Amino acid sequence: MRPPHKFNVGQTLDFTPHRLGEMPADGRYEVVRLMPREGKEFLYRVRSVKTGQERMVYETQLKEP
Repeated sequence: MRPPHKFNVGQTLDFTPHRLGEMPADGRYEVVRLMPREGKEFLYRVRSVKTGQERMVYETQLKEP
C-alpha cells in the first residue's frame, strides 16, 4: 500500500520554487486537486490565492504556513 498525499484539497499552503527565478513567485496556494506520483513524489494542482493562476507542483515545494 502506498502512502497517502501529505496535504488535502482545500488546504492553503506556502509554495517555494525549487529554482530561483522559477515563475510564478512563491506565495500562498490552495490545493485544488491531488495528482498521481511522478517518480517518488506526489504532484498537486494548486491555485494562487493572490492571482488565481493554477499550476502543478511537487509535494516538497509545499509546506504548512
